[in-house]
Formats: sequence, C-alpha cells, structure tokens
Amino acid sequence: MAETILNNGYFIGYDANHRFEAFFGEDGSLTIYSDFGEFQGHWTLVGSILCVEFPSGPRAGRHCEPIEREGPMSLHVGDSLFLAKLASALRLS
Repeated sequence: MAETILNNGYFIGYDANHRFEAFFGEDGSLTIYSDFGEFQGHWTLVGSILCVEFPSGPRAGRHCEPIEREGPMSLHVGDSLFLAKLASALRLS
C-alpha cells in the first residue's frame, strides 16, 4: 500500500526533466528539496490518489495524481513521476 511506504519516508523523486528529494511526514507534512529551493506543503492519500498542496513555489496549489506501487520501496505517480524510498534520512545534496 502506498500510504505505508509514504509515511515518515525520505524519497528521491524524478521525472524526465527534474530530480528532487522529498520527506512525507506521517502528519501529512511534505518537504521538497530541489534546485528551485526548499518547499513546505501537505499531502493526502485517498484510495489510489495522491494529492499534494503547496502555498508557493513552482508547483503552488493543489495537485492530485494516481499513485501505484512500482516495486517494494518505490512508487509511480501520474504519468511520469517516480519516487524511490531512501534507506536513511541522510540528504543526498
């Protein structure tokens, strides 16, 4: 289940053009670390739909996409975004 993987998880996220790091807090908090800066937001999961909301930044607003498990510790979000869970909280950049 995606929620089990997301809760209190650090991830590397990537699509065709970008790479970022993310922390999904069990309380619904979301922090994105990218080349564009650090952004605080919130996440919710309803069934197989992941919604994220940011008050500012390049992805400001609410965005919802289908999410599915891609492997034991990775997720596929929407058409092109992948999230791979990190084994530790050590940031890569």
